[in-house]
Amino acid sequence: MTKNNPIVFFGTPDFAARVLKGILQSGLCVAAVISMPDRPQGRGYQLMSTPVKQMAISSNIACYQPENAVQLQALLEGLEPFLGLVVAYGMILPSQIVHQFELVNLHASILPRYRGASPIQAALLNGDVETGMTLMKIGEAVDSGDVIAIEHVSIDPLDQAATLTDKLIVASVKLFVDQYGRQTLPWKGKPQDHTLSTMTKKIKREDGLIDLSAESPESIYRKWQAYTPWPGVFVFHEGKRVKLIEVEFQDNKLNIQKVQCEGKSVISYQQFVHGNGSLLAS
Repeated sequence: MTKNNPIVFFGTPDFAARVLKGILQSGLCVAAVISMPDRPQGRGYQLMSTPVKQMAISSNIACYQPENAVQLQALLEGLEPFLGLVVAYGMILPSQIVHQFELVNLHASILPRYRGASPIQAALLNGDVETGMTLMKIGEAVDSGDVIAIEHVSIDPLDQAATLTDKLIVASVKLFVDQYGRQTLPWKGKPQDHTLSTMTKKIKREDGLIDLSAESPESIYRKWQAYTPWPGVFVFHEGKRVKLIEVEFQDNKLNIQKVQCEGKSVISYQQFVHGNGSLLAS
């Protein structure tokens, strides 16, 4: 393939926007971008452009936001993409679209492990020392397509979701650009062993609630790694939410460094203890 063969990029959140930016910086041609419709966000429920749409606009690339699969089908038939790259788009593509167009997907795990919505958090929660990006064909079920190639990424003991995400974005761009220069249509992949698959869940705010007295220090630290910056890990102390901003895990002990009380600024844990008492059992 040559760099002049146009790509249609599907994506919505910040992760996808950063992958799109890297692909554009590599010199590949992105003819159009498809993102989910803008949704109201924040306290004022103002209509906000998706991060991928914002990237497309700043890069002078046409961005389309079909409301449903029927509109998406019609759009793709008009665009006639040479290749579609899907990165956290947000819609399960119907089989008709999957079979009609050449579509590949980047997923943030070593498939078939950690299919679904939160593979980065799952790797941290399980204490894995390695994860990766998988480039695959789009399959009938979620993250079930044939694997084209994998880029492995090491997980540092101090990694959090944000730092691991940074590594995976770099790996995503490298993986796709490398394979784009090697593959010919149709792209070929190796079937996954579906018996080894695991499915991750969508992270909710309440997943960050921890029990300092019942959970092991290592388990709490892994949750802190996985859920920083969102939703964060927190406890309720005297009826108020206290978020653990900075912690350390040493000698099988959890050391709290900084906290943030609900509606307040970040303070040291020593300051908190002086005014409120300890969160940890003596």
